[in-house]
Amino acid sequence: MTTDGFLSRRVLDILFLAQLLLVGVVLLIMVVYSFQTAIEVQHISERQSAYVQAQNNSQLCNQHDMLIALVNIGDKLGLPTDDIVIPDVEGLNCP
Repeated sequence: MTTDGFLSRRVLDILFLAQLLLVGVVLLIMVVYSFQTAIEVQHISERQSAYVQAQNNSQLCNQHDMLIALVNIGDKLGLPTDDIVIPDVEGLNCP
């Protein structure tokens, strides 16, 4: 058995193996956390997209209502309203 300074070669080999195992476990933990974070980011992105779509639908419904009111007012005042395009809200859940 040869010695390398204070510790024998066998002890150094065991310590090196323990270090490799520790690095492997830490790397595995980091990979698992990376996948979990990617999944969480995907869920956040999906919720954000759904929220933005709901806001867009709400704004389109409001624009539809305002333009109908504007056309009605314009007709009562005798103003030309033929060029006002009212957005199609068919299929949207407008109140």
